[in-house]
Order: sequence, then structure tokens, then C-alpha cells
Amino acid sequence: DRGKIIDRKGRVLADNITEDNMKLIGREKEIRTLEEAMESKDSVFLAVYGRRRVGKTFLLRQTLSDRIVFSYSGKANITRQSQLKSFRLSLMEQGMPDCPVIKDWFTAFSCLKRLICLSSESKKVILLDEVAWMDNHKSDFIPALEGFWNEWCSNRNDIFLIICASATSWIIDNVFHNRGGLHNRVTMRMRLSPFTLKECEEFSIANNLSYSRKDILNLYLAIGGVAWYWTLLKKGYSVKQNISQLFFENDSPLRGEFLELYSSLFIRPEKYIDIILALGKKSSGLERQELSAECKVSNNSKLGKMLQQLEECGFIRSYIPYGKKENSVVYQLIDSFSLFHLKFLSKFKGEINSDMVLSSSSYNTYCGLAFEKAVMNHLNELKRAMGISGINTQAYTWRSNPKKLKEGEKGAQIDIVLDRADGIINIIEAKWTSNGEPYMISSLDEEDLLNKRRVFIEQTQTRKSVFLTMVTISGIKKNSHFDSIQNFFTLDDLF
Repeated sequence: DRGKIIDRKGRVLADNITEDNMKLIGREKEIRTLEEAMESKDSVFLAVYGRRRVGKTFLLRQTLSDRIVFSYSGKANITRQSQLKSFRLSLMEQGMPDCPVIKDWFTAFSCLKRLICLSSESKKVILLDEVAWMDNHKSDFIPALEGFWNEWCSNRNDIFLIICASATSWIIDNVFHNRGGLHNRVTMRMRLSPFTLKECEEFSIANNLSYSRKDILNLYLAIGGVAWYWTLLKKGYSVKQNISQLFFENDSPLRGEFLELYSSLFIRPEKYIDIILALGKKSSGLERQELSAECKVSNNSKLGKMLQQLEECGFIRSYIPYGKKENSVVYQLIDSFSLFHLKFLSKFKGEINSDMVLSSSSYNTYCGLAFEKAVMNHLNELKRAMGISGINTQAYTWRSNPKKLKEGEKGAQIDIVLDRADGIINIIEAKWTSNGEPYMISSLDEEDLLNKRRVFIEQTQTRKSVFLTMVTISGIKKNSHFDSIQNFFTLDDLF
């Protein structure tokens, strides 16, 4: 409120922050959705969800600020009585000074109706943020919300009700999968995803950070595209300086973020974290049965539900390997922030020598693996560069079956296979280089690539044409091995 971002210990993480100097980056599709809702001839019930710090509230307030009739944000870890008292104070501050004492949520929504009726707005926007915190133990919040929408809002044509939550498991269980009065009542859903590389670049430009695309990628491999994390970057700091101040000092703002992140999203986060830890050990991913054994949980509907929620938040992705049946789904960890934490922070306590970590061979190896995930997260951009945006595709990781290999034949693992509906399969190799120079394909690279192509064709028996495709930071230097690939793309294409 005073232009500062302050953490729980009172440390100023960013200063001079106001809604005037914080530009809304990207979100064109989401803004169009909000505008369509405002123009609708019927009342609209929108559920907005997404991981913590991704910018849900900022988007809503920036887009709808002058049209919000009432807004309230649930308070964490307070009693039902205190929550209702806080809700009443918000009603009083926002146009209802004579609001009576509120003893339950039914009365709270009754008072809210009175406040709405005082408004002359053609479309009355009601924003209930962090709704999971309002649903205390033995609370009547859900049935009261049901009655508010079903019996009152839906009978009008001028209400735009928005509920917003970081606790994805709560909104999926209590709203999307509700078996009572809220079943199929939400008219719009909006999942807010982290920034793409292009949007990270737009943020860098808007905030005068002056980073090159290579630097933006380096930061993305550590903090992903989470909007709030990018606000913590210090102008004039190098990438290594910023990563150091974000993670490796005792009072670093993101040092304890991993546990807080999953605790904010999921009511019982321990099992979710176990899944993330298990997936963090296997870059290509694990099947459900493997996850069940690794995490020591039953392979039942509860595990399926947790995996669905993690995928809804964008932490993991699922895919069916080429030629496998639908029950052979593989789950893969693709969230940069979680990958970085598991690699460099989960085993350490106290201050870490950041220079040793960021200059080590293990960091360079991590960047190579994380770059593959970054390419996976930007397949839409890559498809656009390939000229196949309108073609249906499936992406997966593939590894050869040892039992099908011929004697003396080398096995193969392919990190990205893009199976296209136009009769082409791209075997995509993402090659990281720390120096930013064009990549030079060696004789070993050529041998490895051709072996992957050959083994893939032999074991899958595909009749499609198989192209070898490379994605590098700064292109490929032409040499005698260059012609072994069919096409290549660069970091710029991911932007």
C-alpha cells in the first residue's frame, strides 16, 4: 500500500512500487475474457485460479479497478468470527457504514446484496479474493455462496461475481467438482499461468532491467515466469548477483518459498511435495505405478486427483509415450523454480557460497536439462517458428526398449519428440551453451543423433518421416556434420 514489497520479517524487497509504475505485462487473452464478461447480457460467475505469486489479483485490479463495486480478500489463519468481522469492516468501508453485526456467512451475503443494490454500475463487479481462507472449519461459506449465486445473482443480468484463489485444490474440490448447489454453476474459468519468455522480456523492458535474451533465459531457468519473483530482481545486478540475492543468502526472499508455495496451494501439501521430489529425480518422468512406489502412496483416485491438481498449477505435465496405451501416462516435472530448488537448495542450510554453485559444472549441467524443459514449455512458440501452428501435435519423451535392441546396438533416449498430424515426427535436441556462441555439431553429436533416429524408427515402426531438429542458444556453426540435421531453431524463436 505504501509502494513497497515487504516480506514477513519486515525486510523491504522492492521499493517505489505502485499500480501506476507496475505495467500489466501480457495477459491479452485473459483481458479479453474479462471484457467479454463485462459486456455479457447475463450475470457471470468467474473462477480465477493459479499458483501463488503469479499475478491473479494484480490482473483483476488493473483491468477492473474502477468497476469493482465490492472486493474482499480472505485473511489467512484467523477464526470464522474474525473473518466475518473483517468482511463487515470491508462492507462499511466500501459504502455500507450502517452494516449490522454479521454472525454467519448467510447474513454476510445478505448485507452484500444490500450494498450491490446501492450501486448504479451497469455491471456490478464483486471480487472475492483468496476464498479458501473464508471457508474455515465448520464454516457455512460454501452453502451461503451457493445461495447468493443461485437464488439472487443468477436471476439478475448485471452481476459479475469473481472468486479467486491460490489454493488450487480448494477451488477444484469445492467449486469445479462441487456436487451440491455450485455444480456446473461457474460460467467461466480462468487459469493464470506464469509468464512466457516473451512476457519476461516485456517485463525486463518495462522495468528497465536491460537484460539480453540469454540473461532472461538464465533467470527463467531459476525462477520461471512467476510475476512476483521478477519484481524482486534488482536493477543493475547481473544474473548471478540477482540469483544470489534471491536464493543463497540467509535472508534471501525466495529461500523458503518452496515450502510456502506448496503449502499455499494445497491443504495437505506433504504428499504433493513427495510427488515433486520423486519427479525431480527422473528428468524424463515417471508412470503412476512408479510414482506410487516411490512416494509410498496407493495408486488410487487420490493419487490421480493430486496429479491433476499439480498439472492444473503448471508444475508437471502428463503425456502418453509413443505407441503406448492410455493407462501408460507419464508425469514429468517442468516447473523451473521447483527444479532449481531441488537441485541447489533442498540439501543446504545456512548461507551458501553462491559463486561456487553458479560457477560449477553441476550448474552448467542443470542449465542444459532445464533448457530442455524451457523448450517444452514453449512448444507453441517453437511450432510458430516451424510454420506448423495450425497442425495438431503431441509431445513426449521417449526411450528405447533394451529388450528390442540388437546385439551391440546402442540405446537411445529422446527428450522431446513432436508427433505431427501432417505425417512428420521431429526429434528435438535442445543444446545449451554457456558462452552464447553458435553450437558446433561434433562427430559424436552426429553419431548420437543418427542413432536416436535409427533406433526410434526401428522400435516404433513409424511410417512417418522423422526429422532431426535442434534448438540452440545462438544457432549452429556450419561444418562437415551440419547436414546431419534437417532444421534448427534458436533462442530467439522461443521468444
